[in-house]
Amino acid sequence: ADWCFVDAPPTGQRVSGRCECYDAGTTANAEGMQPGSIGRGKRVIVSTIVAGLQEDSWNDLGPELHEVLAPMMSEAAGRTDYEDVASYFVGSIQAEPPLVQQHWRSGSLASWSHFKAPDLHVLVKANDTNYSDVEVLRSATIARTQQYCYCDGLSPCTSTTGRNLTVLFNDNKTSERRLHESVEAQPSLQQHLINEASLEFQSDVHSPLVGGTFDHGRRLAKVNPGSAVTIIWGLEVQELGPFDFFVETEKVKMWTLDPMFDPADPWAQRSMLRMLENLPEELKVLPRNPKGTWLQVFEEWMLSQGKEFPARDFHIDSEEFLLDPNGQDYAECVLRNEDSGKVVGLKVEFSAGINHHTLGGQLESMARWDKHVAHYNDLASIRANKAFHVSSVWVQAQAQNSILTSTGSVVLTALAAGYACAVMFTQDFVLSIFPMLSVFLTVIALLFVMVGIAGWDFGAVDVIALIVFLGYMFTFNLHVAHGYCHANIHPSASEDMSERERTTQERFCRAQFALTSFGQSLLSSGVTTSSCAFFLLFCQLQFFKKFGIVILCVTILSILHSLLFLPALLMVKGPVSTSFLWLRNMKHHIFGQVQSKAEKENPPLLAEDQLTKGQLALPWEEDVEPPLPAPGVPPPVEDEEPVPSTAAQPASSWQHAASSQDNADRDMEQEAVNDDEIGGPNIVDEIEEFGGSLP
Repeated sequence: ADWCFVDAPPTGQRVSGRCECYDAGTTANAEGMQPGSIGRGKRVIVSTIVAGLQEDSWNDLGPELHEVLAPMMSEAAGRTDYEDVASYFVGSIQAEPPLVQQHWRSGSLASWSHFKAPDLHVLVKANDTNYSDVEVLRSATIARTQQYCYCDGLSPCTSTTGRNLTVLFNDNKTSERRLHESVEAQPSLQQHLINEASLEFQSDVHSPLVGGTFDHGRRLAKVNPGSAVTIIWGLEVQELGPFDFFVETEKVKMWTLDPMFDPADPWAQRSMLRMLENLPEELKVLPRNPKGTWLQVFEEWMLSQGKEFPARDFHIDSEEFLLDPNGQDYAECVLRNEDSGKVVGLKVEFSAGINHHTLGGQLESMARWDKHVAHYNDLASIRANKAFHVSSVWVQAQAQNSILTSTGSVVLTALAAGYACAVMFTQDFVLSIFPMLSVFLTVIALLFVMVGIAGWDFGAVDVIALIVFLGYMFTFNLHVAHGYCHANIHPSASEDMSERERTTQERFCRAQFALTSFGQSLLSSGVTTSSCAFFLLFCQLQFFKKFGIVILCVTILSILHSLLFLPALLMVKGPVSTSFLWLRNMKHHIFGQVQSKAEKENPPLLAEDQLTKGQLALPWEEDVEPPLPAPGVPPPVEDEEPVPSTAAQPASSWQHAASSQDNADRDMEQEAVNDDEIGGPNIVDEIEEFGGSLP
């Protein structure tokens, strides 16, 4: 394909029936021609290249072009009133490869139909000669000219010069001729730029190529100078992994050079410039430097030096620009390799109108920038498609947003874990909801005190204080819930009491038991903690002072919620022994199945069985001799089990029985005294402890 550059991006707007023809300066070859020796003949051969039309349009264009070119060529040959003109086309149409036009600044391309028309021969001879045209042609002097005709609204190539003439013709095939599909004449990595480049750059009336200047006030009248946003090319930021807990980002280099970035590539320069020029109005930005952005000022400097942008030798031209007085302010915008001197990184700074008063406004502005940069990264060359934007406002907004989201996640996770622990301790799924509700309200109240009353900016210190003492809030409420569940109550039920009255009495008794069992301990714990935290209020460092305030608030709010709110809530809506029977039955069924399975695998042995099998040894049976009877005391007599009888017995028998019982009692007391003397336990207590019974 034939290739040429144009001053304006090729468009699809066509002007039917019109051709602009240029002689490229070759018409001067026919001026001052010396006539031939025979008939003073002078011949001008005009070669015409037609772009933008199909070959079948020559039948409409040829006659009109002949009518315009023949007189012009005869005049160029110096025709006088004594000379005649004969003109005719010689040869046939020759197909040419498509003509590809490129706008260098935008890189946009378009291809057009392209053919060579038959040569036009213009013969000028004396009108009084007797020689034939053939004889005149043989001795006539010859001059050759070249005409380039751009039809249907095509822009002329920048290499085309010379005089211009307009040829109008009746195009009968307008409906049949359309702009040919663009030829893929550019590198494949830039093919996505073709469709949009022409429209975007054509609408840019501030381009230096059309004689305009960059209007610094057309987007924002007033901007906060502190809202700096920077777009960076050539660097890649390293993301932290899930296990990088102790990486000191302030000391470790968290970026690397992008190996694919190459600003010397013209398509990379076009991609960067497009991102900077097509900023949406919603971004409300201005260049940080009043002169303009780095690349825009560099382009103006290139044009002033008689060069084109994109720069064909970017590294050398950019270095010369930064040494020029116009470019010294942008020295910090370029990162060069010290060894090779090539540019490896670029940045462009803007001032953006960002709402600093609300977190939502900052995040919304950052989202707009993300969308803009991501869009032009998708359209950019592979040599400059990893641009990203940074700003101190984004850091603050992301940190604040992360603090809020992580705090919510931690609170929800803690509530879920606390609920699981409450279910484990109380074995009641419904009762466990009440302490979690109390803890949640405690957290809300603490946030209100920290943000609403104290007026703190919810930062890292506040989050740490809240999360650290989150578990402390559970302690109070779980104790009260545990006491309510395992209350040892004996309500005075009456047949005249209704079911509602029985439920109310049971709730009251359970709450009363929980408060009397744990209230004093919880209150003492709160007083102790508050007393220790009181001295933190007088610290000079704000961290410790905030920590002390949070401890006091957590303790007071936890005491109020656990000793006032939670018991009151349980007395009103707390579960009782008849509440949620289906859930309780399911719980007992589950735990019963587990317990029965364990008993089947390892059945427990009674104390008697353990004594019989020798598995249970009493302490004095190991290495201690049995005690000797005291001096003068007869040895103990083993008790015999009396045989019950229903027959009547004489009075002496009752006396004998009473005497025998007294002796047995004395023997048992003596045995107990002997056991106490040697430190051994009572056999009765030992057997009863293991679940046995006396014979």
